[in-house]
Amino acid sequence: MRTFFVLIVAAFIAVFAWMQQHTAPLYDGTVRFIKDPDSSLGLDEVKQIDWSREAQSPINFGFSNATFWYYLPLPAAVRQAKEPHVLEIDFPTIDTLEFFLVDEDGAILSHVRTGTDLPFASRPLWDDDWVFPIDPGMNAATVYIRAATSNSLQLPIRLYDQDSFFRQDMFNMLFWGGFYGVMLIMALYSFLNGMVIWDWLYIYYCAYVLSAALTVASLNGHGFAYLWPEVPEINAFSLSVFPCFMICFGIAFSMEYLDIVRQRLRMRYAGYLFIGIALLTAISSILLQRDFSFWAAVVTVMFTVT
Repeated sequence: MRTFFVLIVAAFIAVFAWMQQHTAPLYDGTVRFIKDPDSSLGLDEVKQIDWSREAQSPINFGFSNATFWYYLPLPAAVRQAKEPHVLEIDFPTIDTLEFFLVDEDGAILSHVRTGTDLPFASRPLWDDDWVFPIDPGMNAATVYIRAATSNSLQLPIRLYDQDSFFRQDMFNMLFWGGFYGVMLIMALYSFLNGMVIWDWLYIYYCAYVLSAALTVASLNGHGFAYLWPEVPEINAFSLSVFPCFMICFGIAFSMEYLDIVRQRLRMRYAGYLFIGIALLTAISSILLQRDFSFWAAVVTVMFTVT
């Protein structure tokens, strides 16, 4: 069983590496940004900015509650193309995201308001990432993006022609479908073992695997896409709750496997402490409808190191 599991993991890593090699590279043209700390700027004010004086945008902004505006002049290859293109933002956990497509005169050709605070149907194209169509007949010249989130903010941008995007997306769906399928099989196998021989070790492991799968699904946007597309309120705490559950059941599994409680080893108190902190973080996030993903990440790192 262990050899089979190792082979499965190795196969997924190889496929994932192959997919990354065949994914369109990040857009390397001009993307500039400004920070809007009090969220007071509108598109009219933003269009008046001399963007040549603003800083080039990094991909990762870390944890910030501020609003950011981005300016992206479309490259000539996209503006002159006869086939439709799409702009993809490969970071699914942005609370509020607005996309403006304007022409050379500054007229708005397309305006999309979406984000994890809104139902999944607010997206112009169905995808776990943010994908915005660019029609060649629109004579678009510039893209403005407004983004704000309560957790870490990243804005990796890719430009595809539409056919290449859908082809790449098909491979992504097949890969992640296989990943979640394997996780569910592992969880079901452990659950049935636990019920047949009534061993809590297998029950804890089943819960740990499910929590890990839900954590990955929350990070990748698959949970929002497939499990709760009409309930965006779950996004407010999913990145806090599921990692904390993963920690709780992972520690419970480790303590049961190592027989720490029965042997009355002192390290059991450290396990109880981590479980208590993780449960407190998860319960607080649910009751307050707040995103405590930063603290969940801290607890996860502490658990991993320990």
